[in-house]
Amino acid sequence: SPEAARPEWRAGEHSLLAFLSPEKREALRRITQDYDEMMAKFSAGGLQLASDKEKLRLLRAERDRDIAALLTPDERLAYDMRTSNSGNTVRYRYGDAIESEAEFQKIFALQKAFDDKFPREAMTGRISPETIRARSEAERQLDTDLRSSLGEERYAALRRAADQDFRTVDALVSRLNLPPATTNQVLAARDSFAAESQRINSDASVPIPQRRTQIQELAARAKSDLTRALGGEAADAYAQSSSWMNMLQNGTAYATTPQPGMPGALSLGGPGQSVYPVFPAGVNTSGGVRQVFIGGGGPTDGPRA
Repeated sequence: SPEAARPEWRAGEHSLLAFLSPEKREALRRITQDYDEMMAKFSAGGLQLASDKEKLRLLRAERDRDIAALLTPDERLAYDMRTSNSGNTVRYRYGDAIESEAEFQKIFALQKAFDDKFPREAMTGRISPETIRARSEAERQLDTDLRSSLGEERYAALRRAADQDFRTVDALVSRLNLPPATTNQVLAARDSFAAESQRINSDASVPIPQRRTQIQELAARAKSDLTRALGGEAADAYAQSSSWMNMLQNGTAYATTPQPGMPGALSLGGPGQSVYPVFPAGVNTSGGVRQVFIGGGGPTDGPRA
């Protein structure tokens, strides 16, 4: 199968333990099965008590110690690359754009360091403004570290592969047999409108409601550009699902890189977030970010002018 033909570091579940001896595979299977059964008790029926989180944390720590005692450091790295949330995030986010195991290891190390600092299970419920700001800054640093570690060319290729807009537009272009350059045309428009929305947003001499109206006017221009590039039906469908078009229509400026302290930077897995909301100049953000509740639909609270 195509999955079986892929390198083990990329293949995930299909061959995740093929690098271990049969004896270690069986021992590891027993360890993970035992802990899975114990942890399942603390989320029965989909309901988790406040005290369950600490019990689960302790069980995960004990499981990790048992696995570390069984495997050599190199085996543990290989196991984590294939089975951890961090490894899955890297595979899902960048896919086949990763060119080698060495490149995967570089990205994985940076992603795991980030995830260890901000574990997914801790980023649920009500999150303090301090945690939001810290995680936002860490996400910006992760992006910087990726660029530094991989180099400009590889960084650009991987960021493009992780860009949900790129995937969506590329699928439309392929389906409608549009010129291949159409994808770049739409993404260039996205970048251009990002810069224009930030220019409007930064003019503190203009009242915020008026700035919002000006940004909403950009949405109409953007829709015209999309229609010329994609055609009316495809432009309508894309505009409805596109984060940056929705932001413009709501009068919100956006950037294509994570912004300091913004709830929009709280992307928990999945394809890379491609656009981020930007506060209007003149809004006090130091105390204006309330607690944010992270659920299935993402952040539900944010800055107040």
